[in-house]
Amino acid sequence: MDIKEKVDIIAKQADIIYKKIFIFSAIAGGSWIYGIKTNGYLGFIVWIVFVLAVIGLVINLTRQGTLYIELEEIKNGKS
Repeated sequence: MDIKEKVDIIAKQADIIYKKIFIFSAIAGGSWIYGIKTNGYLGFIVWIVFVLAVIGLVINLTRQGTLYIELEEIKNGKS
């Protein structure tokens, strides 16, 4: 596989991860605001959704960082 193909694959993976980050941040933002206003059983469920969205954000940001490192290695000629 040549360098251009690797870069294209990494770019497509980064685009997918970017879309996931956007969705998880919208879920986290909405559940955060709704969780502040709501008490009781529903509030607990909303906080669980918020925590899961934050975990999804952290995982995808870590993956995004890994792809960035791969691009830096290709740029510096280490591939």
